Amino acid sequence: MNGKIKNRLSIVLSIIGTLLVLVAYGLVSANRVTGDDSLYQLMNLVGVILIGQEMLRKRAWGGLTLQVAWGIISIIALIAIVS
Repeated sequence: MNGKIKNRLSIVLSIIGTLLVLVAYGLVSANRVTGDDSLYQLMNLVGVILIGQEMLRKRAWGGLTLQVAWGIISIIALIAIVS
């Protein structure tokens, strides 16, 4: 895969990730799910992974730090939900 295609794919994935996080937030705000719902946490986790790969590629360390922290929070919440 050439660099141009990788760049575009990374951008598309980060946009999908952003949409996942926004939809998850919208679902909570509309009282369709709660913060302790596994769907909400999974949407956040997948979203931050997709956003984070773009942050890593761009070496945007501040944004990547936020995504890692958000991902850790989602993993902890998912473990609590499953337990």
